[in-house]
Amino acid sequence: MANSLGNGFSRQTYQGVSGVHHAIFPLSLVAGWTAGSEPTLNNKGGSTQLAVTALTDFLTIWKALLGDDTVIGLNEIYAVDADTGEQSFVYGFNAGMVGSSAGDTVALSQITFSFKTQIGGLLKLVQMDSTFPVNQKHFAPFAAGAAVDDLVDYMVSDDAVIVGRDNEFAFAPIAFTVKTSDALREREGL
Repeated sequence: MANSLGNGFSRQTYQGVSGVHHAIFPLSLVAGWTAGSEPTLNNKGGSTQLAVTALTDFLTIWKALLGDDTVIGLNEIYAVDADTGEQSFVYGFNAGMVGSSAGDTVALSQITFSFKTQIGGLLKLVQMDSTFPVNQKHFAPFAAGAAVDDLVDYMVSDDAVIVGRDNEFAFAPIAFTVKTSDALREREGL
């Protein structure tokens, strides 16, 4: 499983001003999950949490980067077979949230957060239709406001359930970049 992501992932559906988007959050599932039953996730602190509680805690922080015109809905959790890479649906729930940033949504924007993992790998979080102006690159330590600080604090905390390469948790933030998404621009015919 070297240089692969976790043994599971969350596929979060959300709708912003540029349409429907899907965010992928790699996870570390506790062995023994059963399809149709809420799985348990490993967290950075070495303990476990039920998936809905853990992901809701994360999404509550993540949504602060999205405008209040963004609807955050279906969350699907999948397991990934370490040998074959085959994905199996495990569980789904409705996050039932809306973005909470007071800023205006920037259509076609893409924000990418990069973190170094505990063993030197990479963890990236990507979000479309954020509230940050495009054509920016910020290096840690960030001076970009409370929402960014809260996300970084969560990702390096013992409560974090999102993993990066080699199934490792974030150790330190590297940078975040805001640009016009090539995929969204193409989808819009621009």
